[in-house]
Amino acid sequence: MPWRHTAAIGETRMDPTRMDPTLWPIGVIRLDARGAMLDANAQAADLLSHFGLSGGRGNLFALLKSAAPDLAVAASQAQLVGASLRRRLRAANGAQVSLTLVREADGALTALLGDEAPLAQAEDEAHRQRARFAAVADWSPRSAIYALDREGRVASWSRSAERLEALSGGEAIGMTLDALLDRTHFGADAGALLAEAARSGESSASGWRSAFGEPSVWVTVSLRAVRGADGALDGFVAVAGDTAQASGREAELRRLAALDPLTGLLNRRAFFDAARALAEAHGRQGGALSVITFDIDHFKALNDTAGHAAGDAALRAMAQGARADLRAGDLLGRLGGDEFAVILPRTDLVRASAIAARLRATLDGLRIGVAGRTLRFTASFGVAETRMTAQDGREHFEQTLARADAALYRAKEDGRNRIAAA
Repeated sequence: MPWRHTAAIGETRMDPTRMDPTLWPIGVIRLDARGAMLDANAQAADLLSHFGLSGGRGNLFALLKSAAPDLAVAASQAQLVGASLRRRLRAANGAQVSLTLVREADGALTALLGDEAPLAQAEDEAHRQRARFAAVADWSPRSAIYALDREGRVASWSRSAERLEALSGGEAIGMTLDALLDRTHFGADAGALLAEAARSGESSASGWRSAFGEPSVWVTVSLRAVRGADGALDGFVAVAGDTAQASGREAELRRLAALDPLTGLLNRRAFFDAARALAEAHGRQGGALSVITFDIDHFKALNDTAGHAAGDAALRAMAQGARADLRAGDLLGRLGGDEFAVILPRTDLVRASAIAARLRATLDGLRIGVAGRTLRFTASFGVAETRMTAQDGREHFEQTLARADAALYRAKEDGRNRIAAA
């Protein structure tokens, strides 16, 4: 028989002078244009036996009609020489067989059959592995667990990540690690973390985060490289979360040293440390960064007339209101007394002023109850913007903070309960 195989791409041909098809590791069947089997090798006969067929005679389309009812029509439509179509067939006994039909120059067809069992087993195992990962990742109560591809983009997102990051899977899939770290308050370099994990197998970074209306917590982000059977990098598994429970006394000492006991915000020292690290990390990528400073109008009078309990209640309410109104990644701290500051990464003066306006309206609407009295307070705001590089991020941050402070004093001089921009 003049065995030939025309590939789907190009005109590569094989004939018995180069390869005996009876020795091919796949099933090969020679068909006429209507699907009648002219000849088949032993491997083809063995694979066809899963469908209750024996030998290499009969019409293949008719014999496989229950497994591939559209095969005859699809084959008739593939008229171009070299045109091919592929089907995965499932037999009643569960066996899976791949079928590829290729149109020959004389109008006949060559059918190639392959055993799909190894591939099906591999897919089943991959599904089980994904299910195991999802079970662990979804269950984790205090950590966000997710997977990244080789470039550091989110490839899979768990329920634990949804809970702690307040991002749905649809929002998170495709995000870069860099964008996720923008939602935290420490100067971790995503590129450096990925490179270190790829080189040594793992990497981590820690810092403060206060987002979603919650008090500041000490967060650790850890990456672990995942490699394929050939040793090539396949991606990363990331774990991010509050480490307070794991580190016990050390975490409590860190919290006491860094957090303001009245408001739960970062205190002045911790805020400046986090702000400098954030500014330097932001400077590596460039772009705008803005600072908002604000304090309570007539705070001393509030303390003097309503008592220190009222002043403390106003400070707590202001911290809670600001925390709930800010975005993930905005850094909020209490600098001392009634003065607060916010660092807004990747935010220009126009956007920062809009955020300050929203904060002002929120605080203006707050009411506090003290000793049977309902009190209200207002706040004034100063806003300033800078654009930094990695070399001058720290200096520019402190200069920008000073300009925001100067703008805050102008807001007070202009009548209070208002916003001034540097």
